[in-house]
Amino acid sequence: MEHPVPDFHPSRDEKARPLGEAGFVGLIKGERKADWDKRKQAYVVHLDTADEDVLRVSLADKVHNARAILRDLRTPEVGESIWARFNQPREKTLWYYRSLADKFRERLPGQLANELSGYRWRKRTA
Repeated sequence: MEHPVPDFHPSRDEKARPLGEAGFVGLIKGERKADWDKRKQAYVVHLDTADEDVLRVSLADKVHNARAILRDLRTPEVGESIWARFNQPREKTLWYYRSLADKFRERLPGQLANELSGYRWRKRTA
């Protein structure tokens, strides 16, 4: 399932500023969308200073996404074709989830962080 609005992780300053109609239209059109690698790296770094509540919500979201990826990989009708759903090649998506798993184990150790780390992001996910 694709999200209708581009993946966007605003900085603290951007969150504090009103977006306004022009900014919202730009967001929907993807005009404010930065380079994928930079956005994902910035998001992982942002987790270093994120509040525990933010970490919990983010971790729950990433575990949910990981479960969905794994479920689809195990579904014969989908399988490896799942990687075509992502904006980046399989290896970059795996890098992102591996980085998130490492960060969550460091910042918010526990059952969900262990689950996210337990998926084989380093090799083959299925």
